[in-house]
Amino acid sequence: MKIKLNQKLQEETGADIIISNRPPMTLKDVIINSLLAVKRDPRTGQLEEENEEKKLQKYDLIRKIRDKKQEVELKAEEISLIKGLISKHQPSPIILGEAFEMIEGKYKPMEIITDDYKQYLIEAIAELQEKLKELKEKETEKS
Repeated sequence: MKIKLNQKLQEETGADIIISNRPPMTLKDVIINSLLAVKRDPRTGQLEEENEEKKLQKYDLIRKIRDKKQEVELKAEEISLIKGLISKHQPSPIILGEAFEMIEGKYKPMEIITDDYKQYLIEAIAELQEKLKELKEKETEKS
């Protein structure tokens, strides 16, 4: 399955997610960070054990993805691993939800300007144009 890596994640307002003055966060960032993340036991602080095979599987995916700019072809088991790691390591429901939608090809970016707001702007402009027309008519009457 082809995954578009350059899709930008958005906040609930529709603005791009930007962390620490870096470029907007992309699906590629989320995937790579999730593949690199390690989990610690909250009680002991010790790293969660992973076998060599799992570490190499993650490494192979990192290599496969890191140099791609636009999209990457992934197998079902690779997607399953990535989604599991995103679920495990991404605390934000927005990041998790958008990343899953992007991976599944269901993501639709939010519009910062909603249809309701567009309609409001259209009506406000029409009202201003009408007032301007009235003012111009009054000016010509005075002349």
